[in-house]
Order: sequence, then structure tokens, then C-alpha cells
Amino acid sequence: MPVNFFQPGCRHTTEIARFGLCDDPQPAKSPAYLDEIDPDKWIAEVSNPGNRAVEFHAVDHCPGIDPRRTDGSAAQRCDGILTWGRSIVFVELKDRARGFGGGQGQLLETIRYFNADQGLGGYDHVRAHVANRQRPAAAIGGAQTIQTFRNETAAILGGKGVDLCLDRNIQVS
Repeated sequence: MPVNFFQPGCRHTTEIARFGLCDDPQPAKSPAYLDEIDPDKWIAEVSNPGNRAVEFHAVDHCPGIDPRRTDGSAAQRCDGILTWGRSIVFVELKDRARGFGGGQGQLLETIRYFNADQGLGGYDHVRAHVANRQRPAAAIGGAQTIQTFRNETAAILGGKGVDLCLDRNIQVS
């Protein structure tokens, strides 16, 4: 069954130069959200120097977004999707000392379902971010994770893979 990843009730829009993406602590029961006011809450920080119109679409915990595997079990989902112009960024938000683990799987499965249901052909720039407030940038070993992710997404998309960023800073360009 097709999934609409752009549910109107889970969309937040801004044009300011700096804002954050937030998610409630575990166990999260509500969708992630965009915040323009309180940097202390931000898990990911988004720089938008051109003041472009940017939309954040919550995915996980958003009513109506419930991708299912062929066996009927719930698919993993990332926390949200940022879009502007012909760019799309899949985002997983973490707030833990252990690093970025698990985020790649959530991003991969979301990209798989998004591509099957809505397609990525209309986007010139596709990226994925795992943002962790407690571990702002990737440590040693990140290069292998990034290459593996690119290879796995290339197989999903039948061509070029998606760049994975292990960083809490997201640039709108």
C-alpha cells in the first residue's frame, strides 16, 4: 500500500537562517519537529544562509505514515525529511553517547519505501543525515559506514547512491 510521506499535519515550514530539529526523549511518542527558538533543544542544527523556504516533514510517529514490510510488520522509519527546491535530506535524530548506530538502517528503509511510493527522480540532490547531539561528528570508522550506505542505497535506487553525513549540522544550499 502506498505511503504519503508528506502528511499535512506533520509539516513545518521556515525561511529563517538558523533553526533546529528536535525529537522528544525516549520513549518518543510524538513526531519530530522544527524549532526556531531554543538551541538547547536542537538535536540537529540547520544552516539556511539564503533564507530559502525549507520544509521539515516528520515521518516517525506521524499519523498516516505507516510503511509495512511484505510480512505485515512495521518498517523502520527515520525521524523526518527536509526539502527545499529540488533537494531532499532524510534525517535521523539521536541524542545518546553511543554514536550513530542504528540510524543508517532507519534511513535505508525510509529511502526504500519513499523511492517505491513517491520516487526520488524529481530531486537533483539527495542526502541522508544521522545527527547526534552528544556526538556531533563522526569518529574513526565513519568512512566505511558512509561507503557501505552509498553502496546499499545505489542498489535500492538502481544507480547512484545517497551520500550519508554523520554530523549534526545540516547545510541548506
